[in-house]
Amino acid sequence: MMEPMQTPAQRDEARLELGMAASAAERANQPRWMIFVGVLLLLGACAFTLWAWGQRSSALAAANAERAKTKRLVDIRNQLEAESAKLAARATPPDPRTGQHSEQLAADVGIGTPPTVTDQVLSGMSVGGMQQRKYTARLMSEDPLNVFNWLTATQTSPLTPGLEISRLVLRPGSTPVMRPAIVPPGMPGATPLPGTAGAAPPGGVQAGGAQAGVVQPASAGSVGAGTSSGGWYAEVEFTRWEKTK
Repeated sequence: MMEPMQTPAQRDEARLELGMAASAAERANQPRWMIFVGVLLLLGACAFTLWAWGQRSSALAAANAERAKTKRLVDIRNQLEAESAKLAARATPPDPRTGQHSEQLAADVGIGTPPTVTDQVLSGMSVGGMQQRKYTARLMSEDPLNVFNWLTATQTSPLTPGLEISRLVLRPGSTPVMRPAIVPPGMPGATPLPGTAGAAPPGGVQAGGAQAGVVQPASAGSVGAGTSSGGWYAEVEFTRWEKTK
């Protein structure tokens, strides 16, 4: 049986229908929901990347802050160790006769009534196998020149190693006395302190010589001249670091 002949218009219409059917079949083979899912996954991946980047930046900032804090702590530890080493270098073996040696030095420089030196361990001042001991002495109606000579002797004598002056109270009595005057180096009549070149032998001060930091009694009208011949009151505190082990 022969099909009827199609006109050109009919052939074009049939071709258009076939094309539409082919497009529909192609869309059916490639569903759109998969494209949407892919886009959503891509957006999710971008969001996660941004979040992870932010977390990494926060972690790096926290790590840098901790690193800086650790460096500060290490620096503080190093400073404490350096200070402890300096303090340990000042520590001396315990010597129960330090007070007696100080009294003997007072007598050697000409103090009429040598002071009684008392000592005590300072609580709360023990560190690194060391402790600090305080020595206290009082002088009544004494020549200030002798007081200064005694203080100098305690700092230079091998009998009192490590003894440091921590407090000094010095005031004149009620009767006139000559205050000591500091004589600049090179001035005539200077008296060297014990422990310096040209120092006096025990029992007095030898005149002569021109050393830095020497002391002589001031005459009337000289710099530092003051009042009194009845003596001065002096109160002295020494400290000394001692090893405990």
